[in-house]
Amino acid sequence: MRFLILLAILASTAYCADFTTYVGPVSAIATDSTGDTYVTGSNAFVTKLDPAGNIVLSVSLGTGYANAIALDPAGNIWVGGQDLSTPLVNPLQSTPVGNGVGSLVKLAPDGTVLYASYFGGTLGNSGVNGIATDESGNVYVTGFTSASDFPTTAGLPATPLGGGPGTVYGLFAAKLNSTGQKILYSTVIAGAPDCASCFANTPSTVGAGIAIDGAGNALVAGNTNTDVLLTTTGGSGPGGFVFKISAAGNQLVYFTYLGAAANAIAADTSGNAYVAGSSNNEGFATKLSPTGATGWATPLASPKGVNAISLDSADNVWLTGGNFVAELSADGSALLFSAQFPAGGAGQDIAVDPRDVVHFASSLGLISTIAEGQPLAPRALSIVNAGSGQLSGTIAPGEIISIYGLGLGPTSPMAATPENGLYPASLGGVQVLVNGNAIPLLYVSASQINAEIPSPLNGVVNGIALVQVMNNSAPLPDFRLAVATSVFGAFYSSGAYLAVTNQDGTVNSETNPAKAGSYVSLWATGFGSVPGVAMDGAVATAANNYCGSCLVTFTSFSYKVTETVQYAGPSPGLIDGLMQINAMIPTAQSPTPQLQVSFAAPGTTFETTLDQLLGFVWVSK
Repeated sequence: MRFLILLAILASTAYCADFTTYVGPVSAIATDSTGDTYVTGSNAFVTKLDPAGNIVLSVSLGTGYANAIALDPAGNIWVGGQDLSTPLVNPLQSTPVGNGVGSLVKLAPDGTVLYASYFGGTLGNSGVNGIATDESGNVYVTGFTSASDFPTTAGLPATPLGGGPGTVYGLFAAKLNSTGQKILYSTVIAGAPDCASCFANTPSTVGAGIAIDGAGNALVAGNTNTDVLLTTTGGSGPGGFVFKISAAGNQLVYFTYLGAAANAIAADTSGNAYVAGSSNNEGFATKLSPTGATGWATPLASPKGVNAISLDSADNVWLTGGNFVAELSADGSALLFSAQFPAGGAGQDIAVDPRDVVHFASSLGLISTIAEGQPLAPRALSIVNAGSGQLSGTIAPGEIISIYGLGLGPTSPMAATPENGLYPASLGGVQVLVNGNAIPLLYVSASQINAEIPSPLNGVVNGIALVQVMNNSAPLPDFRLAVATSVFGAFYSSGAYLAVTNQDGTVNSETNPAKAGSYVSLWATGFGSVPGVAMDGAVATAANNYCGSCLVTFTSFSYKVTETVQYAGPSPGLIDGLMQINAMIPTAQSPTPQLQVSFAAPGTTFETTLDQLLGFVWVSK
């Protein structure tokens, strides 16, 4: 079993990045001319980081969903979303619409709220998905609405949204002045509302992103599930499309279907549009001319598609989606850069600043930068629970962690050997400091370090711990993490199958299932602090039942049996942060040879699946 646990702890992949830190779940990212990074998230916050990744500003927008962010030339921060609860300030629309009203917020560079308004009409739901600004500080937004009173202006389509069967959602695109007090133009585009299956498949046309070209034209990307939009000049849906609104706001210059889903859009100064999205279970990027003709289209091997796009100073195209970041040449013919990052390390949004530094974010909250054309600097790129492999942005006392990155340690991996019953705090020239204190190490290499967070955990300030890797006395940048009571994660042997040993000490498997009434051992880490017990990298010498009253539940379809654990605590002979959980396989007959296991972790009053994923154990029928 020790060999099995060792494999689970040491399994690794190498990754590389330049600047990385954690801020919390992210929906959108922007940058400025000095290299600062601005992010907003679905839990309604705005955070600014300096070029070194230090947080210099953080503002709460209350509750709701912040979906898009942009900066104006004066450094003001515009945020668009839905149901943001920040108090209204100089609003354009002050009437809410229950749950589901669009929101616009403008922040001064110091975070002061200058403007906060509902946006979307009062007779239906709305939401802002994309936002951009121009050189005069005007703001452009796109999203969706079902409000029949959504304001529109002459010269642009104004699809009626009321009167048909069921609810019809349309795309809106609008330009407001720099104060947000006046709508300069606005359009609503929707599919025909007389849909025979509206109640089963709500007609929906949604704006995905908006960008401004050098002449002040607005380029809008969207998607529809309807067959034909009322404004189309050729082709039909369902699918993605792009249209251009003239700088004067009095006409659509073109409207072009893509034949695939559009997720994001960028524009160059010449009026070309660049669109990223997904098609046939892979990603793509395409360039459209100023008249909407396809210039080039490049597929990308990404089953999750491409979520975001940005241009550098040479109009090379930067993309992210899944866990990758890639660069295409301006003509779309060459892949200039490609990197795969850890799970949750990239894929949400991307922005290139005027210095050609690439800023990108994952939905889970990792923020990174790459200096284009420069060697990738050593950096901790991701810190996860060593059992589950899940990125949570938190650590817990006593948790065994895995740190992934570039240049973390020696090129030849080294596994630690306990000395005098303790795992070392220095190995192969590597130290890991948490709030300045060296912690026990289990394994070091250039791309991965495994270590144990001590319990108690000292030096925590405002719930934040700073993790820093030292490689041959050279300090790598800090990695910021929140401190949680517990970050419980189970170890796995493969796929969804837990690392489990049967009562006779053999490995549980399909060909070696546990018998009804016998005991199995599960393995986990991240229980959190145990009163009166220190976890300092020592080899456990004796059993200590931390949670004998905890429960394990075995389920399969309609089958559900809960058992009290026989033992939950350290395993003698292994590091003190590795927990062994012994539980009895129910004697009641299982309808299948696989049982899902869930466990009520210490400090919780509810039943949670091990590390929030399905975990299975094989049992005899």
